[in-house]
Amino acid sequence: MPRCAHDACQRWRPAFLAAGAVSFDGEWFCHARCLRDATAARLRGFAPQPAAPAPPARFKLGTLLLAARAVTPEVLERALERQRSSGRPLGAELVAMGAIDTPTLTHALARQAGVPTLTGLTTAHVHAGIGGLSRAVVRALGIVPFQFDELAGYRVAVTAPIPRTAIRALERMTGNRVRPYLVADATLASLLEAYGAAAMDGDGTLLASPVEAAAHIAASARAGQAEAWRCVPATTFTWVRLQGARGIDDLIVTSAGQEDRWQAAPTRH
Repeated sequence: MPRCAHDACQRWRPAFLAAGAVSFDGEWFCHARCLRDATAARLRGFAPQPAAPAPPARFKLGTLLLAARAVTPEVLERALERQRSSGRPLGAELVAMGAIDTPTLTHALARQAGVPTLTGLTTAHVHAGIGGLSRAVVRALGIVPFQFDELAGYRVAVTAPIPRTAIRALERMTGNRVRPYLVADATLASLLEAYGAAAMDGDGTLLASPVEAAAHIAASARAGQAEAWRCVPATTFTWVRLQGARGIDDLIVTSAGQEDRWQAAPTRH
């Protein structure tokens, strides 16, 4: 006869269903409190994932811009000198000098990273949300899906450096391929702001600490709305996806020390 799945409880499961008992993700808990406490402990145990290292660039940005005749050697040398005092990335320094424009920089960065870029992407492409991803999830990941196909997967807008940890988290959670397209920083900011605006159910958000997320999960399981979960740790948060008869419920759960940085909106879709 199985015991309560909460290690600190381990109460024997009675022959009859105990009052307040709940089953979740293939485990039995003698009470929703035990599910809450066990879940909070598990969420605290998820360690942030280090940022995925970028593969070595085949060409330096300055070399690419020189080859494209976008800058002269003299302009490049002046930008490098200014960069030593400003601390800005080389591309940002060249734009600030007026030596190149943003589209030129974006194309060069895309070539350096070995990913495609695109023009003409507007907020209208993401206003309704894409592929069942909530607004809270997209903002936490920092990448914006603009197209989804069940065979090809997601196409997402990103900026340099390529956020490989976020891309990997989306692939692991959904089981779909994710193909990044580089856009300018300002473009990504406007896409993040507009993503899913047409599908918002109000502006209320909640801070999902491990304790708060665990309480939400336990309450959903007790109400029969959540039956199983998947968890994918990222750099500063854990993405939790609850699955049940009523659909999917996504939570972004803050990692230790990040309580003031992330907000999450439980969004059924």
